[in-house]
Amino acid sequence: MATDPEDICRNLIPGEETEASEFIRQHPGYDGRGVIVGIMDTGVDPGAPGLQVTTDGKPKIVGMVDCCGDGDVDTSEIRSTGELQNGRVIKGVTGRDLTIPDDWHNPTGDWHVGVKALYQLVPKNLLNKVRKLRRQEKWDKQFEQSLTIAQEERDKFEASKESEPGEGICEGINFCKLRRDELNQRVECLKDVDKNYNDSGPAYDCIVYSDGDKWWICIDTSETGDLAACQLLRPFKQEYKHGTFKLGSTGTNAILYNYGVNVYCNGNQLSIIGMSGSHGTHVAGIVAANFPDEPQRNGIAPGAQIIVLKIGSLFVDSMETQKSLIRAVTAAIDTHCDIVNLSFGESVQYYARGQVIKRFTELTNKYNILFVSSAGNSGPALSTVGAPAASTSSIISVAAYVTRSMMEKEYSMINSVESTVYTWSSRGPIPDGDIGVTIAAPGGAIAPVPNFTEQGTRLMNGTSMASPNACGCISLILSALRSDNTYYNTSTIRSAVINTAKPIEPLSNFSMGYGLIQTVKAYQLAVKLADRPERKIWYKLTWGSKRGIYLRTPWEVSKPAERLVNVQPMYSETAVAEDKINLDLELSLEPTEAWVECPRKFNLYNQTRSIKVKVTPDKAHPGANFAEVLAYTANRDIGPLFRIPVTLINPSEIFVQDFCKSLEFKSDTKLHRHFIHIPEGVTWATLELLPLEIEDRESTFVYVHALQLLPEQSFCTNNFRTAHTLKLNSTTSLSLSVIANNTMELDIARWWTESGNMKLQMRLQFFGGSISNISYNTSIAHNGITPVKLMLYNHLTPVNISPEMKLTSAKTTYLPTEYNIEPLPEHYNIPGELCHYELSLTYSITVNGKGAVTVYCPILDSLLYENPFGSQMWFVYDSNKQLLGVGDAFSSDGRYKINLYKGTFTVHLLIMNDSRDQLDYLTNTVLICSEKISDISLPIYDNYEASILADGKVAQKTSNLSRGFYPLYLGVIPEGKIPSFCKQGCVLSGSLTIIKDPTGKSVVNTPVSYNLSSICSGKSSKKKSPKPKDNQTTEELLVEFLLTQNKDSNEYLEYLIDLNGKYPESNFHIKLNLCQTYLKTEEEDNYRKVIEIVNSIKYDKNLLILSKEKNELRIDDIKRKNEEDIQLIIKALKCKFSAINHINLLTPDADLTQLDELYLELSDLSSPGNLTDQSISHCKAHNFHALAIKLLMDNLESGSTVKLHSEITELYRKLRWDFIADRDEYHSQVLFPSKYISV
Repeated sequence: MATDPEDICRNLIPGEETEASEFIRQHPGYDGRGVIVGIMDTGVDPGAPGLQVTTDGKPKIVGMVDCCGDGDVDTSEIRSTGELQNGRVIKGVTGRDLTIPDDWHNPTGDWHVGVKALYQLVPKNLLNKVRKLRRQEKWDKQFEQSLTIAQEERDKFEASKESEPGEGICEGINFCKLRRDELNQRVECLKDVDKNYNDSGPAYDCIVYSDGDKWWICIDTSETGDLAACQLLRPFKQEYKHGTFKLGSTGTNAILYNYGVNVYCNGNQLSIIGMSGSHGTHVAGIVAANFPDEPQRNGIAPGAQIIVLKIGSLFVDSMETQKSLIRAVTAAIDTHCDIVNLSFGESVQYYARGQVIKRFTELTNKYNILFVSSAGNSGPALSTVGAPAASTSSIISVAAYVTRSMMEKEYSMINSVESTVYTWSSRGPIPDGDIGVTIAAPGGAIAPVPNFTEQGTRLMNGTSMASPNACGCISLILSALRSDNTYYNTSTIRSAVINTAKPIEPLSNFSMGYGLIQTVKAYQLAVKLADRPERKIWYKLTWGSKRGIYLRTPWEVSKPAERLVNVQPMYSETAVAEDKINLDLELSLEPTEAWVECPRKFNLYNQTRSIKVKVTPDKAHPGANFAEVLAYTANRDIGPLFRIPVTLINPSEIFVQDFCKSLEFKSDTKLHRHFIHIPEGVTWATLELLPLEIEDRESTFVYVHALQLLPEQSFCTNNFRTAHTLKLNSTTSLSLSVIANNTMELDIARWWTESGNMKLQMRLQFFGGSISNISYNTSIAHNGITPVKLMLYNHLTPVNISPEMKLTSAKTTYLPTEYNIEPLPEHYNIPGELCHYELSLTYSITVNGKGAVTVYCPILDSLLYENPFGSQMWFVYDSNKQLLGVGDAFSSDGRYKINLYKGTFTVHLLIMNDSRDQLDYLTNTVLICSEKISDISLPIYDNYEASILADGKVAQKTSNLSRGFYPLYLGVIPEGKIPSFCKQGCVLSGSLTIIKDPTGKSVVNTPVSYNLSSICSGKSSKKKSPKPKDNQTTEELLVEFLLTQNKDSNEYLEYLIDLNGKYPESNFHIKLNLCQTYLKTEEEDNYRKVIEIVNSIKYDKNLLILSKEKNELRIDDIKRKNEEDIQLIIKALKCKFSAINHINLLTPDADLTQLDELYLELSDLSSPGNLTDQSISHCKAHNFHALAIKLLMDNLESGSTVKLHSEITELYRKLRWDFIADRDEYHSQVLFPSKYISV
């Protein structure tokens, strides 16, 4: 029997289960046409399959906005027509000559230029592939050829036995050895460069100009300045055309990376809109993909158009940022979106708060733009919905559902199971009482992905896929309503969707919200609601600061509870006084469960009124209970006007220290939930899982999820979630920390694909053991620091303790060196709204060793959606303005670590807000820099006397510590262990571990900090008092004054010449400074004057005694004055060496004898480490370029400079290694930008 191809593809983007497919069959003209959908995501590929045209032939993507600023290019630098060289050539920011094509019309005469490093536009998962292709094309072949030549030259030299130094060579320098070293080093240099291969990618010149009417943009992808060979684009919304970067190769195997462009700030800012991943294209395809020749592959609303709102920033690993989210709201309003999808989210500490949430709520309630968002993938425990879905009731939050048809067609499962919610889909309710999950939709799809993946489509799953499915369904409804000119607002659509959603038994409201979205029924109800004035407003429900009733803690469920819930009618800005006056509703209130009681009648008018809701826990079942108070008008068939959610968590298990239970899983049983009130003294537990029966197999896959909630803490704080394969008759043991006096949810969930019956033995054992005094603060006492007394408390049966304290990082606090507050450009602001401002804080941080560094702002860290200031982002730069690292929220957990070297760095912290006054309060915001240090272990003692005498250390494990209190004493940090750079105010951080489980995992531990007082230092050292100076002569006093002056001025040089004339036989300082100043002039005559001056210096050569054993100056028997003179003499000889070397460079075929003799003399007077510059010059003079490169590369340890980088590149060219030099010239555009890069 033949298979219908359309049937095979029908559920690749599922639409049958949600009635979306049926809706289009009934209303083929309402397939999303006339609806604009904003996709807040990682960006969308404008060249991806299915995203080219709508069903009625219109452009699919009609706007692209880079809301996170990854693609921003500063084009404020202007080249005027008068600067054109050779007729049509201007100088690009990279230094390349850019040839302007003859047909470019620019009556303004202004050419805005900028530069963009390509790799700043490319997602990380693509970079490795691009680098591999570039290496194959631009590196590997040339490297192999160069290495072969270098090896052949080395072998030839060795075979020739060239050992004579040659005519005119200075005796004492073994040039044969140097030649051998040079040839060997060429081989090693090539191998090292290849081993440490790094590709910063090309830097493209960018040009923006106006033809008097519209902007034009060109990016020099030729990298040669041939602009005629490059694409000329207009801002995307004007022509709907995109550009394409050919990544990795110039050949047919190039990776195609599509992008759009925009121009802002009157041409001073170019925006290149790329992608930070494939996620956004997939999401857009689910919503609205259209395949004219293969309609069975279409998205849910193929007629809809798309606005790309890129909020996933490449700077922070494709994560959303506060600034990008706020800018996306502005862009959604500016581009007239009808509905927005956001398949992103994070856990939050504070619900229904923050600038981002405020803007999202305004987007729906003020600007009538529907907002659909993913619930999250943090289940299966309750209360795991992330923001923004968790933080505003205006958003439609979507859970992920999987059907049998999806299992067969998307996942190719042989034996499908019952349709269900995915195991990992987040569950409600929100800790502030809101239901959390609004509806469910199919959470898997095979949909388009970007061309750079070199795939057409891909299977992805998650609530990220469920949200756009629901978004597409709602877009169909909007298409019909708009086409028929039927009134709607966000409130009526939300009510229609909720009140028609299809509950799926036995799945709960926590999993699916009100059920699976039903497009046909929701549309029908939306039409009915259009004529109901009470449905055109929305109702704000609050109990205090909460949005619902959620009783979970032991004291909340121990007795009946009464709550007053406020109901406040909310109107749009277009509402008139008559609308408010006419609101007079007589409502019927009905609880859905017997354990909830409320008044039967409720009158509501334009005023906040309260409803008393009573909850009786004894009437409810053990475990999780959900109910609602439904408010109906007389017209009940259109569903409740509003709903008051009520959640009650009754303990499902009585606490027993050693708890055993048999769990039985049927084919349709996916989850067992347990709620246990943890009593005082319990701090950790062990969980053992033993499968006793598994139908038709030897193993099964399960999720174990334990969760405890605390006020104003993210659910991630006390969250234990792990997946395991359990084998038949084999015990799996786990350990987890718990919180006393709190309800713990423990879930054992089978993976959603698992089928068949299973019996599982679960054993849960609880233990005690807690510690006090978690902050370790120093104070003045014995030896400067007193030991700290800790109290170990064991409330339960005996435990084994393993006390251990380690300090692993050093944190230094910085205040800003400067700040600035400026209004942000107009494209950040909603027309007619308040202006957004940005506070820029500058810090200078010092890193004390090579390694990973974490930077964060403590008052704003861990706040994203709930951040009261709207935005924070920091950027770290080196002395060359190169951007080294970026971070946003959640920086303190180390996710944005930067590998830095020893030195000083600049940090810019940007904070955005719509109130300049609020930003004024943050101008002294503290920044923390945390560096990894070698672990410092602190001794732990069992009594106070031992801690003072450093005796009786409790380092070994102590078994069977019975109930009671036990003092422990943290000793002082061992002498010399505090890093020398740690000064007063520095904090050493680490952890204190008291108890480990049998596998050695720490289960009772706490973070600790050791705050250094003024008496703490790295190593004790006695400072010598400065030796009083002898009576100074007049010329010495003049020199001291001179050293404070500007050394680059002509007056300084003239003054030095005058002093040298007055005191020709005296102070070395005058002559040395005069030589150094002459060298800066880079004039041959002055070089000769340097030689003359140094030759005129009279000194006793007997003072220059070399200790060859130690390779350093012996100064034991030389007076301090002579010691200083020796160093001055060496510096003077170095000046002479530099002068001779410069003269030789200016002289073709120069005689190097004098240079060699002086180098030999310096080598006898000073150690090699003090002659690096001279050694480099000497090697270069004799064409020992590889040896010179090695010496120069050693200097890179302390940071690169433009001069050093250029010098090495020049040497590569002299060695005919152009492929390395070309690579390094690309690097220079990234390593040494002319301006700071930020967003």
